[in-house]
Amino acid sequence: MFALTPGDLLGKILDCAAGPSSFNAELIAEGHEVTSCDPIYSLSAEEIHARILATRDRMVANVRAAREEFVWQEFITPQHPGEVRMAAMQRFLTDFPEGLIQTNLQVGEGVDKRLDDAL
Repeated sequence: MFALTPGDLLGKILDCAAGPSSFNAELIAEGHEVTSCDPIYSLSAEEIHARILATRDRMVANVRAAREEFVWQEFITPQHPGEVRMAAMQRFLTDFPEGLIQTNLQVGEGVDKRLDDAL
């Protein structure tokens, strides 16, 4: 999504306003050092999952409404980005409890000291 190169992923990575994405889980699995921060991490996995489900239909509707503005190369239909996003959300939710324990995921409010330590 951000066209990151292998060089961009060297060293310690700080992902701020990370949200419920699979970025952290995928890069940790590849051996990278990543700390992701977001206020939503103060919620339980069940609460985050409920929020994801609550926004999915709206996201698909927004893509459908603006379908003329998209370049349809990787996604086939307006529903397809929603399916891909839900798969990423599931990867996040699977990793979420362990990410908190290992401190790869940090609640994003008042984390200045923890971020200094992570860097």
